[in-house]
Amino acid sequence: MQPRLLLQLFHRAQVDEDVYTIHRNFVSAWIGVAGPFGLPASFEDDDPVMPEGELVAVKHLKIPGGKNRYSFKYKFRSEKFLTKDASAFDDVVTCQLKIEESQYSDLLHVWLPKFAASFKCYRAQVSMSEYAFDFTDWGWNEWSGRPTTNPVYHRIKNGAGVDIDGRNNIFTLHPAMFWDEELCVNALGFGATEVERRIKKDASHVELINGGIHIVLSTKLQMSFEDYVEMNKHFGRLLDIGGY
Repeated sequence: MQPRLLLQLFHRAQVDEDVYTIHRNFVSAWIGVAGPFGLPASFEDDDPVMPEGELVAVKHLKIPGGKNRYSFKYKFRSEKFLTKDASAFDDVVTCQLKIEESQYSDLLHVWLPKFAASFKCYRAQVSMSEYAFDFTDWGWNEWSGRPTTNPVYHRIKNGAGVDIDGRNNIFTLHPAMFWDEELCVNALGFGATEVERRIKKDASHVELINGGIHIVLSTKLQMSFEDYVEMNKHFGRLLDIGGY
């Protein structure tokens, strides 16, 4: 059984940004677009609501006539709240993907960079969620008292100042990703052009785009967990990620 596919979009929340404008711009970018993520020309959407006393506005949007549904989480704009340059203060869009296998290539090559641009992402990815969870072993085995399956991940996670898989760290690799220039420099120590140089011979697709880099490591939808781990280790070595 294959893991769930997730679309995950991450935007650095800024105090001087208007949440409503960010949301409207994202929705507008998909109006009239053909395919499973397109919205009708007449589509209208309610603005996200920040409940009084809350620090997160949660909103859901189901694509009319389709199977996909977005979940938005916008952070409260305040200098007292947005105190750290950390992924805990990201605006996030998540979509559990329900697409035909014939649409998978377009998702990786065409739609992902459009998603990244429409949400002004510093990071965007198509994730095989259970594989990613099992690979990183994110706290589960420690909590249950079992041995960790990825001690490299836990060593990095426990490092001082490391925002694991966040604004200053790239550890988990996915079938397709977008990283902006700032993330590349902060997480890898070099920019998008160097990322391209290191992996272009082995990756399925690499393109410098929208102030960052769009990467497709694998187009294989029916990927085994062993293939997923090997993909992470191989490209992790090329990018000096994780001490492999």
